[in-house]
Amino acid sequence: MKILAFESSCDDSSIAYVDFDGTDKWVLSASQIEIHKPWGGVVPELAARKHFEALPEMVKEFEKKYSFQDVDAIAVTYGPGL
Repeated sequence: MKILAFESSCDDSSIAYVDFDGTDKWVLSASQIEIHKPWGGVVPELAARKHFEALPEMVKEFEKKYSFQDVDAIAVTYGPGL
């Protein structure tokens, strides 16, 4: 089973690919800590915009090593969150 997972529930964006039948694992993430620091916490609208910018770039990185044909299932963050 090969799963591609997307995480965007708060202020960090990440994707991960795991092959449970083998040993292949790949993770890419982008932190937003510095972006939200001036406000003393997460600003939901800003975080959502940064996910919109970061995730497509991460998918491009995924596609440099893998194909979506390599994926058996996709997992995504689903509530609560942004």
